[in-house]
Amino acid sequence: MPDKYKVKYRRLMGGQEQSLHQVVMSGNLDEVRRYLENHEYIDSSNSDGLTPLHLAMISDFSQKKNKKNFEPIAPLLLEKGAKINYKDGGSMTALHIAAMFGENEYVDLCINAGIDVNAISTKEGTPLHVAAQGNYLTTVRKLLEYHADPTIRNKDGKIPCDMTDNYEIKKMLCPPLCRVCNP
Repeated sequence: MPDKYKVKYRRLMGGQEQSLHQVVMSGNLDEVRRYLENHEYIDSSNSDGLTPLHLAMISDFSQKKNKKNFEPIAPLLLEKGAKINYKDGGSMTALHIAAMFGENEYVDLCINAGIDVNAISTKEGTPLHVAAQGNYLTTVRKLLEYHADPTIRNKDGKIPCDMTDNYEIKKMLCPPLCRVCNP
């Protein structure tokens, strides 16, 4: 990666350098804002192929559960131009991550930012596969409302219906002629 894209940040306190990835994972929105004021490139990936947006989503979900005065970072990164359809090392998008955690607010955020609702991960399949596997009924419903395709197969040849034992989810996802869901 060219030097001009090496994303480093000199913390105001102590002069220690950090990458945007580390600043995002700190969960400190003000620190992320300060970092972004001094750097243009925000779509670098770490050794796992995760961008700051991927990490912000994971950090936001954790912070949301553990803090009362939670301030989300992912929307700020999108506002500053983070690429919504970027895939990590396993070819998962931010929408896959939102579906994995059953975070419907972030499903909306991703869709409204223009993400491909049917993006296929090499490991997991589509976000609909991920939500079905996690048994997130409302997330499955929301993805279907956004026209997620329940007929797409993952690398193992499974459709989202095959990823869950939840009867309500199966009813939403299974093809009309399926004998398991439509006896």
